[in-house]
Amino acid sequence: METEARPKIGQRHVTSRDMLRLYRAWAGFGQAMIARPAALTWRAGERMADGVAGGLMGPWKPEAVARGLARAHADLARDLLAVPSTAAGIAVARFDAPDTTALDAALSGSAPAPATPAVAIDPAIAERQRRELAGCAGHDPEDPGLHVPLMTADAPFLLPARVLDASQAWAAWFIPVATARDLMQEACRLGHHPPEMLDAFEPVSVGAGAAMVSLLASDYRASDFGVTQEIGLTLTVTPRGGDFPDPGQLFLRLVVTDKYSLAAARQIWGIRKDFWNNAAARTPMARLEAAYAEDRVRVGLGARLPGAGRGALRVTFPRVGTGQSHDLPGLIYSMVDPHGLPAAPLVPARSLLRRSGRREGMQVGGAVTIDLPGDRAAGQAAGCLCSGKMACLCDTLRALGLDRRRPAANGWTERMTCTLSEPVPLTRQSDGKSPL
Repeated sequence: METEARPKIGQRHVTSRDMLRLYRAWAGFGQAMIARPAALTWRAGERMADGVAGGLMGPWKPEAVARGLARAHADLARDLLAVPSTAAGIAVARFDAPDTTALDAALSGSAPAPATPAVAIDPAIAERQRRELAGCAGHDPEDPGLHVPLMTADAPFLLPARVLDASQAWAAWFIPVATARDLMQEACRLGHHPPEMLDAFEPVSVGAGAAMVSLLASDYRASDFGVTQEIGLTLTVTPRGGDFPDPGQLFLRLVVTDKYSLAAARQIWGIRKDFWNNAAARTPMARLEAAYAEDRVRVGLGARLPGAGRGALRVTFPRVGTGQSHDLPGLIYSMVDPHGLPAAPLVPARSLLRRSGRREGMQVGGAVTIDLPGDRAAGQAAGCLCSGKMACLCDTLRALGLDRRRPAANGWTERMTCTLSEPVPLTRQSDGKSPL
């Protein structure tokens, strides 16, 4: 008796619903290319009209009104330049979105299916991660100081994750592609990525054999990730085997001051974070924090102390800009456990980040300064990050020479909001080896 051939679990096959989602994504791309410029122009016109009206109703200063109109024109021009990438991001998000059409018909006597993705977080993951990373960095994984108190149990983490109020600074440098590959291998050796990552992603070549790394510093004042300061190093990568570059950020290192997000980041997005315990700091020099001046912001250990020593990591960014951005998409790449199942094979995935900002700006080769200890021994003696049972970020920055040259570009956002979506596993080509 013949049996119907069925696709194997995990084998690629295209359904009519897939074609419908592809059509909707394509239609959404076209709609965004038409509707978004109109919406941006309308909002810019409203801001310009408000600025002119405010100038007429208040003390009349033609120069101030002209400056306001020029800023609004500059914001509009920048947003219009981002329309194609934004439309592509919207199309990707629509195509990657879970198929909910099958849930439209109500089933009698059945409970409604959840409409919002939520993940039940296992708090013990945070402690296991700290011990594994400490072991990779050469520390004793059984050290009692690595204990992380358990979070509130049975509290689901809702997606997309939200950042409601934050400031963020960034700086980007060009490095050789070969060095970028070395950084990926180092991230695996230090436990911040699984070895499978090397087969899934490759650095994006921006020309002349160069790749790009970025240093990010964030001050989260209200977010689903807690109230925390973060400093991280990212590499611009693309999935291997794709027909065209699809650039996004891969976190090589990410240090945070709030333990709440450790387990969520690992379990949902596959991002392994290092935890710096500000609460245990015995002196102000041992606190990882952000300090604001009128024209700059300093992030690092003892950042609020006067002067700039070389005893521990400190990064100073220019605090510039009067511009705005609206709902700009970006991609975060990582390796995740499908459906949160630790026994399942890791798969490459991408997550869509959508951000907006006010009072932001960008510079070419701005005055970003990085203060580092002279070497790892000096950093440990001064209580720098590597004294906290984690791998030495200063060693990486020093080896790249980022403290000895200005960045290719840098930027600042005073008021940032964003959402980070659920990771979507990347599909694979027919050879079963390279992700699209």
